[in-house]
Parts: sequence; C-alpha cells; structure tokens
Amino acid sequence: MIKKASLVAAGLLTLFGILTVTAQAKDWPAPIKALEKQGIEVIGTFDAPGGLTGYAGIVEQQPIAVYLTADKKYAIVGPMIDGKGANLSQQPLEKLVSKPITDRIWKQLEQSTWVADGKNTAPRIVYTLTDPNCPYCNKFWNDARPWITSGKVQLRHVMVAILGPT
Repeated sequence: MIKKASLVAAGLLTLFGILTVTAQAKDWPAPIKALEKQGIEVIGTFDAPGGLTGYAGIVEQQPIAVYLTADKKYAIVGPMIDGKGANLSQQPLEKLVSKPITDRIWKQLEQSTWVADGKNTAPRIVYTLTDPNCPYCNKFWNDARPWITSGKVQLRHVMVAILGPT
C-alpha cells in the first residue's frame, strides 16, 4: 500500500513541481546530518523499538526510514522488520511522509485547472491526465461513457499536450 501511494505521490509531485514537505530546521545528530548531506530530507521522528529513534525522510521522492542508535553515533537506513516479518517502518512513514504529501497533492489537484465530465453530484470523482491527441485517452473517454451517463462517476480531465499541440 505504501509503495502504491508513494508512486502516485511521486508522479504527481513531478507533474506539479511540488516541493516536498520539510521539517523545520533542527539540530539533528551527526549521522542524520551526514545523511541529509547525501540527499535525505528529514521530515520528523518517531519512536522505535530496541532503544532506537526513528527518523522519517524522503529521498528521490520516496519515503525512507532511518534509525539512530541510542548513543547517537550510528544511523541504520531502511525498513525495520520484526520476528514475524512485519515492516515496523511502514506505519510511521505513512503517517509522517506519505499521507501529508498525498493530502497536499489532492488539494492542489482539486484546485488545478480541469474539465468536468459528468454530474457534480456523482459519488465518485476520477482525475485523469488527458491528451486530446492520445488514442488511449480517447478510448478511455469512450469506455467511461456508461459510468458518466449513469451519474456514478465524474471525470475531471487535467489537459496535457504530450503527443503534440492541441
């Protein structure tokens, strides 16, 4: 689930040129500062087992977990897995990184310029990047007609010109 949300967020971040959410300037321990110099953007901290402190960050528009040892001398990068194989990093990363970015992207998408196709009262809204010159976009538009005419879905076309000027 986090990977799917991350891919959607990364794509929309690129599309809209959104800067990632950043933590306020903090005096992080030396290993965390070193990772920042290598490109990890630290968003916040979370409690972790084993006397470690978890740090939620972003690198190349992907959430990443970093764990700092109790003596604050070493950082361990990557997911923490327990004895049952559960990823203990997933929930904190979703809360601190993926969800805030996704919420922000949805708000910006709602405020972007789009063309409504269907009733405003439709229970389901689907945003689509539409190129009028794209045969797949045109096929999708035709295939979606039953959903649109039934009033179950409203498409919101964010118009793009990838295949040529319109």
